[in-house]
Amino acid sequence: RTYHQMKSDAHDCGVEPDHITYATMMKVVGGNTAEESSERKSMLETVFEDACASGRVSSHVIKELRLAAPSTDLLERLLRSRRLATSEKSIFHELPKRWTRNVTADQRRHRVNMKDMVKKEVQASASAK
Repeated sequence: RTYHQMKSDAHDCGVEPDHITYATMMKVVGGNTAEESSERKSMLETVFEDACASGRVSSHVIKELRLAAPSTDLLERLLRSRRLATSEKSIFHELPKRWTRNVTADQRRHRVNMKDMVKKEVQASASAK
């Protein structure tokens, strides 16, 4: 609800979601919905499509999408490419320009090493048990 209020600026605060907003929402969805639920898939699709429409898909958004997405199939559908969905390298510069048009140079420099990211997630899961 808060996400939709902010997106529509329901309280006339002059706020607008940025790439951190979209990445954080994906993290929240990933951490608070069942992995294979239709709710998770639907919410991730909505947030990612909103990020694309606003031109705010950064490397950080892609990282959180990859962590929250329950399947490569969902990633492939959202990124519109199997190669981009399964790449272990930074894919930011291969994304459509309209998706990234409002991402600043500083936000573009954020590099994500998928192998390191997966390794950290596995370690965090193991230590939480």
